[in-house]
This record gives sequence, structure tokens and C-alpha cells, in this order.
Amino acid sequence: DWRQPMALDNSPAPGPMSAPTGSAEAPGIAPPCNMVVLLPVGTGITATSQVSDTTMKITQKEVRRGYKMVQQVELARASWLDVYKEARFFQRHRHYLEFDFMARTEAIQASWIQWGKEQIQDLVRLFESMSSKIVVVRPWPEWVEFKDAEWPYAQAIFVGLHLERNAEGTQEGQRKSFDLREPIVKFLEAISAWPEADKNANQFELLIKHVRFAELEQWLENRNQGIVASQGSGGTAIQGVGGAPGAPPRGSGRAQIEDNEAGPSGLQHTSV
Repeated sequence: DWRQPMALDNSPAPGPMSAPTGSAEAPGIAPPCNMVVLLPVGTGITATSQVSDTTMKITQKEVRRGYKMVQQVELARASWLDVYKEARFFQRHRHYLEFDFMARTEAIQASWIQWGKEQIQDLVRLFESMSSKIVVVRPWPEWVEFKDAEWPYAQAIFVGLHLERNAEGTQEGQRKSFDLREPIVKFLEAISAWPEADKNANQFELLIKHVRFAELEQWLENRNQGIVASQGSGGTAIQGVGGAPGAPPRGSGRAQIEDNEAGPSGLQHTSV
């Protein structure tokens, strides 16, 4: 019954489960859930604790989009290929955050990426709890390999930003600023606790950048051509992790996006 696409499984929410990473909930107590999600392996294996408000809204939006497209297919106004084609994520936003994970060796990169994937799970919740009034994030789940000028192994993950232009503190006609410092610094504090950081000092790095749509287009074109992705693509580095043992996150200063129609990337930052 596609009139209730989110209720295909009417079973009650699973009982005890492990609290998500970084959650204040005690283990064995199921936190409030937005929707029940059972993984397609085994029996009753749940991912419910990882479903944030943002994840739920994205899922509902995509199901509605799929339903409308199927209606068009039934009316012979579209084909089934249109239903299954990849979402145009890299053309859908004006602003993006780019997280570049880089390392000297393949083994270090694999371990660094694995730690990064664990911490990225909490990134959406950080934005929800700290910056939900000014920005809505849309993560892209695929990690993109690219060529870097300094690091032999490099992968990036992208997060689309929907900036709330009617946020408090702005007036009509003003150039609007969006301070994303708090969730980014919290994320850096968590990812800087990598247990292998001391052992691999100066062998890995994370660089977080703000890129606009045009800059991302150039980045993707460079990547497809097999050249250094950042060559001529612009973007503004916000903060980074890596280097000497015990070193604090680099650039943990101001992270403020200027949302104006034209001009270069407007994210202001202070390096330390």
C-alpha cells in the first residue's frame, strides 16, 4: 500500500539496544526514535538508533519523490530509468562542506577512514543540536577518492548545506552570515581522539573546507580528469587535524559563511 510508504513494517520498535556513539543515553535503554529501521541482514538487526531527524526527513522526501516519479511512469510521462537514476546531489546546493581525509600509506588511510566513518555518524546530530535554526545538512553517503598534491592517499566526503536565510539576526537586504563554528569544533574534538594518532604522527591529515557550487564543479571535473582535484577549484579551508602528537585541531577559530549571490567563497576563518 504505497499510500503509507513509511509503514511497510508495522512491527513495534525493537526493545533494548546500544546507545549511539556520543549519546547520553545509557546502554540497554532505547532512545526515542523517529522511525524503525531494520537492516537487510540477519533477523531483527536494527539501525534505529542512528536515525536522526535529518535522516528521517531525507528518507521521507526521497520516498515522496519516488512515488511522484512512479506516477509519471504510469502516465507514460517518464521511464523506469528515471526512477532509479542517481540523485543530483552535487548540483542541488549552493554551499557544501568538504571533509578531506588523507594519509601517507594505504594502511594508515584505511584505519583513518574507518575512524572517520564512526565519527561522521554523529556529525548530523551535532548540527541538529547546535545549529538547526540556521542550517540543515544533507550528507552524501559515498566517499570520493581524489588526487592530492601532497598526500598519496586521499578521500573526501561532502555535506550539502541548506542555509536558513530567514534566520534570526538578519534583515532584508543584508548579506547574511552563518556561524558554524560550534558543531565543527565539537566534531574535531571527537575525531582528534583517534587512538592511532600518536603512532601515525605526521602521516595523516583531515582538512575541512567550505566550497561553493561552482568550486565543487571544478573539483569534480579535475578529479574526473585525473589531476589534482583542488587545482584551480578554490574553496576555503576551515579547520584541520593531523601533525604532531597531542597537537590541537588546526584553525579552530571562527567558521562563518557569508551567503551572498556573487563573489568568492565567503567563509571567514582564523588559524591558530
